[in-house]
Amino acid sequence: MSSYKRPSRKHQDFPGIQRYALQRTWNLIDTSGSIGEAELAQELSEVYVQAGDRPVSVVLWDAESYGVIEAKNRNEVLNRVLTGVKGGGGTVIAPALRTTLGRMQYRDNVVVLSDFDIYDLEEPETRQLLSAVAAKSGVAVLVSSHREVDIQGWRFIKTSPD
Repeated sequence: MSSYKRPSRKHQDFPGIQRYALQRTWNLIDTSGSIGEAELAQELSEVYVQAGDRPVSVVLWDAESYGVIEAKNRNEVLNRVLTGVKGGGGTVIAPALRTTLGRMQYRDNVVVLSDFDIYDLEEPETRQLLSAVAAKSGVAVLVSSHREVDIQGWRFIKTSPD
């Protein structure tokens, strides 16, 4: 796409080129003990679908964050994310939010997939982290398989039980 806002490097009277990159999508996947196999499969299938359109980063978490898994396509989701699933403990989201906030770029998309039975959800630090992630992101979405939550700056989607 050409634009006069950015002048051409060849001549000032010609429009320059603007390139638009796809924003990365950050998926924070709850792998705590309250997440059953069907819910985990649904969360991972959401990541698999997204990886067809854009690069994705996955943060697996329960009471702690298990790092970031990068995937550029669906095959990498299958190879890296499915083999890297850890968890089964309690549910504390603050470490996953800290990891995401520190690594994400402005305007990246963020999706939190959980049942939202989260121990620290009402803590001031967690609310501040949720607000900071939403402010830095292009789109921030909470996807719940169980509990409904209303957090300012985030869109909410409730999935139906199978």
